[in-house]
Amino acid sequence: MMKNKIYAVGAAGVIALSLAACGTSTASSNSTASGSAAADTASMPTVKLMVGGIDKQIYLPYQLAEQLGFYQKYGVKMELSTESQGGVGAEDAMASGQVDMAGAWYVHTVDFQSKGKNVINLVQLSSAPGERIMCNPKANVKTGADLKGKTVGVTDLGSGTDELTQFIAAKAGLAKSDYHTIAVGAGATAIAAIQRGSADCVMTTQPTVGALENKNLAVSAIDLATSDGAKAALGGTLPSAGLLAQSDWVKTHEDAAQKVVNALVDTMHWISTHSAQEIADKLPSPTSRTAPSPRTSTSPH
Repeated sequence: MMKNKIYAVGAAGVIALSLAACGTSTASSNSTASGSAAADTASMPTVKLMVGGIDKQIYLPYQLAEQLGFYQKYGVKMELSTESQGGVGAEDAMASGQVDMAGAWYVHTVDFQSKGKNVINLVQLSSAPGERIMCNPKANVKTGADLKGKTVGVTDLGSGTDELTQFIAAKAGLAKSDYHTIAVGAGATAIAAIQRGSADCVMTTQPTVGALENKNLAVSAIDLATSDGAKAALGGTLPSAGLLAQSDWVKTHEDAAQKVVNALVDTMHWISTHSAQEIADKLPSPTSRTAPSPRTSTSPH
């Protein structure tokens, strides 16, 4: 029978998407794993985890857990990889068995049910999507209703950002035919879509948000990066970025799954008790974050 712990701890962490400390925690890990706390790497189970954009701030905990040595602390050898533009999505790689787990959106657990796959969410990283709808100032978009007649860029058609855009538009009374969506990815391709004028708006997250603002190409029209913003735009909080796995895999790898969950929850507690600068100091440089994957985590960095 599945340990209740695997599900219970999933609600423990809420990431501060501005990279600011987000309150206190009664169960905090104050130091990185070392010495006797580290398990013998030779006996550790290996888990392959693909993240839906490892440089995206909403998925920050996966790399941070590696940098803090928490995967090793709990006795798991983690192989982190990231999906690439035009490549297979993290959730699809997990569902097809290419990797064991995916850092992806909760909504995929629902989508996979219609495909006959039982995919479950083990950890929720936030109560808000962490996205913003960034729009060309000339588009004059301030609400979901203002998307009428506009072209909105999403990471991919059928993706979590696509479905979230549809929800926001529908909540504002728009039909799908009232606006147009195109796939723009994230980062440079999303920025180019705004710059070229092929999209009036894009739904994206950090660091793309900051790049668009720094270039004065777009402003934040609809804020889904915080719990308050999500409540205002969606009517409530929304499960979004999380740790997904096929239930059959979890049942046969219960111990390994629990180790990964514990490492991520420790990471969330660490985030809640450290400053933005302390968090940033633990992360790889932008260059190393976009280096070819996978990378294997067997020791703290």
